[in-house]
Amino acid sequence: VKGDVYGGGYALDRYGKATVSADVAGDAVTTISGTADIAGSVFGGGFNGDVDGNVTLDLNGASLNSTKKAVYGGGYNGNVGNVLIDVDENSAIAWRLFGGGLAKDGGTASAGDITINLAGTVGTSGSTGSVFGGAWVNNPTTEPETDGLTAMANANSATINILSGASADWI
Repeated sequence: VKGDVYGGGYALDRYGKATVSADVAGDAVTTISGTADIAGSVFGGGFNGDVDGNVTLDLNGASLNSTKKAVYGGGYNGNVGNVLIDVDENSAIAWRLFGGGLAKDGGTASAGDITINLAGTVGTSGSTGSVFGGAWVNNPTTEPETDGLTAMANANSATINILSGASADWI
């Protein structure tokens, strides 16, 4: 896959604004297995769309080799229910693993209870690998249309289980 993977919907109107809806009413389950090679980021949730149910990300032999691309249990400015991420011993993530989503430009990426089961590798190809139980909040202040907006990403709880064979630079 040359771009990003989203377990939920993708919502933008024709002007590039998130004024439309692409919510998932139930659960979102994404499995990446075998010799799958993903060039972009992986999101358990949607892009400007919520998952009303729970999110499961199952990485079974997955290879995510792009630096500065990450795995997110939640959505990109999208809220989700509970999150379960399983990374098996044959999977490798080049950069970062977040239990929650990515909130930017005044968006929200909240989640319920987050569980990460890590047996694979986070941090390959000379990249520093980091594992975070929660989300990433990125509030750029250089864009005039987003100045003063506050992004938020909250979770009820976060659990990281480091299993035999797991490897990461920062946990």
